[in-house]
Amino acid sequence: MKRTYSPWVVLSALLTGSALGLMDSTITNVAVPSLIHDLGARVDQILWVGNGYLLGYAALVVTAGRLGDLFGQKRMFMIGVSLFVLSSIACAFAQSAEMFVASRVVQGCSAALFGPQSMAIITHIFPPERRGTAFGVWGSVAGISVAAGPTLGGLTVAAFGWRWVFLINVFIGAIAMVYAAVVVPNVNFGRRPRLDIAGSVLLSLGLFLLVYGLLEGESHHWGPLWGPVTAPMVIVAGVCALVALVALERGRQDREPLLPFSVLRNRNFVLTLGATCGLALAVSSMLFLTLLNLQMSIGMAVAVAGITVATAPAVSVLVSPFSGRLTDKYGGKYVLFVGMLVLAAGLVLLASAEQIGSTWYDMLPGLLTVGIGMGVTFSPPVAMAMGSVPKSMTGVASGCFNMARLAGSLIGSASVGALLQARLAPALTRAATNHANALPPDLRDRFIAGFATASTGDLQTQHLTTEPATQTLANLVLHEGLADAIRWTYTLPVAVLVIGAIAVLGTHSRTKPTDPTPQPTADDTPAASAVSAVAQAAVPASAHDPASTFASPPSPAPAKST
Repeated sequence: MKRTYSPWVVLSALLTGSALGLMDSTITNVAVPSLIHDLGARVDQILWVGNGYLLGYAALVVTAGRLGDLFGQKRMFMIGVSLFVLSSIACAFAQSAEMFVASRVVQGCSAALFGPQSMAIITHIFPPERRGTAFGVWGSVAGISVAAGPTLGGLTVAAFGWRWVFLINVFIGAIAMVYAAVVVPNVNFGRRPRLDIAGSVLLSLGLFLLVYGLLEGESHHWGPLWGPVTAPMVIVAGVCALVALVALERGRQDREPLLPFSVLRNRNFVLTLGATCGLALAVSSMLFLTLLNLQMSIGMAVAVAGITVATAPAVSVLVSPFSGRLTDKYGGKYVLFVGMLVLAAGLVLLASAEQIGSTWYDMLPGLLTVGIGMGVTFSPPVAMAMGSVPKSMTGVASGCFNMARLAGSLIGSASVGALLQARLAPALTRAATNHANALPPDLRDRFIAGFATASTGDLQTQHLTTEPATQTLANLVLHEGLADAIRWTYTLPVAVLVIGAIAVLGTHSRTKPTDPTPQPTADDTPAASAVSAVAQAAVPASAHDPASTFASPPSPAPAKST
């Protein structure tokens, strides 16, 4: 008889693999200067160091989630980590920028294969009354991994060179594969899997085109990407592919559909996805606007600005486990509602600190509040979304959840950038007009005209005016106009959070999914109720609260090594 492992041991194995993908999403940024020097990469190629990874991830994440439902989450997790290790080796030994970018795309695809499986497996092995705590721990490790990426990457590049940034993945990936092979259960649903090939192609193609258009649109000013093809045309083509997918899947709902409509008709799931998208939009907007303010307005060095902004995720790491416990005890609805409002309040504090003469410590109250909001809002949406769908569909649900988070980040970057640019032009012109009276009359019109197109060009003051006598005043105008534009741009993520918080009130705090499919079975399992006993034994007795139990279908079999 094979050994039974505590769900918390299984969680630690999943976290090892998850940390691999999360850390790699930020660790490569510090290697960019070395890549330019060693591989002769152009600026447009360097942009695809991150974009290539993102595009590969987006194209496969929902399909990969469904593959986990059909062929087993453990199997897809192991395949994904294996491919991630191989693509990391390819990145490390890349001899050209083109080879490196191609390897990064494969890395993104492999991360999409194992990323959604973690959430699905957590949903299987933890009883409902302990999932919030489990997802809270997952959130803390995720925050640590993302925050540690740039620091670990900087130390590695300085000591061993940029190629070792990717060779580290080989060691971590090997540990993750061995650990997962031993302790992660192989949960299945006793069905013969059938993959929807046409649906998979349409979904991946639609997401690829949609994300590609969003990534490339701003850098091409939403104009031609190649020949007569523009970014909006690519986005529309992606939407058309997704519409065709919906039409195809409508006739396949009784034949292992790639996209089960029963999941998308679940009010809790859909509203939680919307809240997740709004949260990702808010966090990405905060990072962009705050870093811009610290560097452009306050004049802080890039590294110091990054450490300052890291205050928020550092605080969220401490708060996230407590949020998970509150979600277990009271349900996620009101915890998420309060967390979104706290996050909105933090953004308001950051916006109010956007003033001429403000310093980094003026930003700290807002950053601390944002960190608390981030920590509070991590666990509830995951627990609510995954707890409201049948366990036979947790893979595709996890893929949709990850796609919603990615979509929020992309939409946030594009919309906040566009709004900032729209606000910056009148703000600079207004500030220049207000200060022009301090100049001789013959310089005033030229001074104001120098800022007329600044929002779409270079913001260096030496390019805004060629008059040496006006440089000091030009710096003042630039900082004042930028602070005003950033302050007003914060209204977008604040409004999204408030609307999202109101929408969350339409969810049910406790959910009971209906699963018409056979209950999951694991290889060589004893009684199906054993997983609950294992999970209860893994938690201190003081943590048990009978009143906090979710209504749920029977638990799957216990976690076993395979």
